[in-house]
Amino acid sequence: MGAFANHFQKRQARACAVALGAFALFTAVGAAAIARGANDHDRAIEIDLEERRNGALRVVYDLPRPVSRLDLGPDLGGYRTRAWRVIGGEAELIVEDGRDVLRAAAPLTRFRTATLEVAPLRIERPRTYEAISPLGPDGALIYTGHFQPVSADGARHRTSISVTPGNRRHVVAFSEVVPHLSGWRSRFDNPAFIYVGAPPTIQREDLVAVIDPSIPDWAANEISAAASAMLDYLGGRFGWALDATPNLFVAYEPNGEPGRAMFSGDALPAQIRVGLAGGAWDRPSYFATNVLRTGVAHETAHIWQTAARPADAHAPDWIHEGGANAIAAKAMVEIGWWDDGAAARDLATARSSCIELIAGTSLPRIEAAGGVDASYACGQTINELAARAHPDGAIGFWNEFIQRARASGGYGLDMFFAVAADHGGERFALELRRLATLPQGRPAETIARIEAAATGPATGLGAGPVAASGPIIVDGAAIANVGDD
Repeated sequence: MGAFANHFQKRQARACAVALGAFALFTAVGAAAIARGANDHDRAIEIDLEERRNGALRVVYDLPRPVSRLDLGPDLGGYRTRAWRVIGGEAELIVEDGRDVLRAAAPLTRFRTATLEVAPLRIERPRTYEAISPLGPDGALIYTGHFQPVSADGARHRTSISVTPGNRRHVVAFSEVVPHLSGWRSRFDNPAFIYVGAPPTIQREDLVAVIDPSIPDWAANEISAAASAMLDYLGGRFGWALDATPNLFVAYEPNGEPGRAMFSGDALPAQIRVGLAGGAWDRPSYFATNVLRTGVAHETAHIWQTAARPADAHAPDWIHEGGANAIAAKAMVEIGWWDDGAAARDLATARSSCIELIAGTSLPRIEAAGGVDASYACGQTINELAARAHPDGAIGFWNEFIQRARASGGYGLDMFFAVAADHGGERFALELRRLATLPQGRPAETIARIEAAATGPATGLGAGPVAASGPIIVDGAAIANVGDD
């Protein structure tokens, strides 16, 4: 009996040891799985962009964990369904409630990777960045925003981006000029431009620029000089530097109407994209030079403004578009490109346009209907009125506005008028708010009341419509009729 008991105890001990060992193994495996799941949850979506023939891109999404669907954002008028083709059978591209979605190809399944080929087709929608746009004879500018998936709350997922260019080509992103970009993330937590092609035209500590080599020499020299002058000026006037080496990307389409100088511009944090078209760029003229300088001044102002973000999607466009015009006008005078008379005429033209556009309606109603002209003309008018009460004008007003926005996690209408009230008084800010938000029966009279209410130093707004010395920037574009001089 004693021997049997001893044998039984040994068997129990062995069984217990096996059970404990199995439990320990299960626990270790479970812990590893939990840790792996946590790491997967924290890992960014990896997007690999590989340049193919004829300007196409091979795009591979590598997800932290399997999903049944991946929201790519608004359908952009059918652009992705025209230009994007899924390779392989794990996922399919569909349109769902006006949004482009990568969905698992089979019901009740998930996918972790998806491969697509993206053709370099144009989106051709107003105020929408092109996903792939030509720059130079064989270069391309990629906008990462159209490739970054969107979460349920509308925010973009964290992504890391790798770019593999074609043979003997370069990749440019801020200060990086490399043969291959690997695991890159914008330090601004914002979409960015990435250039693929020939080496940059300018590579300095303060600027990395890619300028289409077919642009006439005078225009290339002028635009790079204007960008450098504005970067130096705004860095000094704002008193703080950008968080990254800025980029300037300049594309050129020489074909166009003779005597027309067409300028289009976009700005992202620390990046400016400029497009020139028309026949008037062939040789220098006062008007063409003015178009370049005013356009570059406006876009450079934007990259300082991007230090502050809207607190929500309801912040109106007129705040930053009009602010960029006001900052640019101040810069044009202080750099020496305009005299006071030219600045006054420019502002008078903006004010006259604003009065005409909002008479009988309101600025919010026009913006809601997509009327961008008012965002620029009325935005400049409102910003200049607000700035007239600030001791340091438009740049001082915006510097204070940016610092408040950064401290508060974003800006909105209330913050704009709070800064105006601090320098012009409550009545001044109230009248300014009425101009910006309420229907206007007699907008010219409203502007006159605002001028009278200001308690700060007057700078004058000019009187009545006068022909501007330069174009008003509208929808990121300006067109000047250069003529023959």
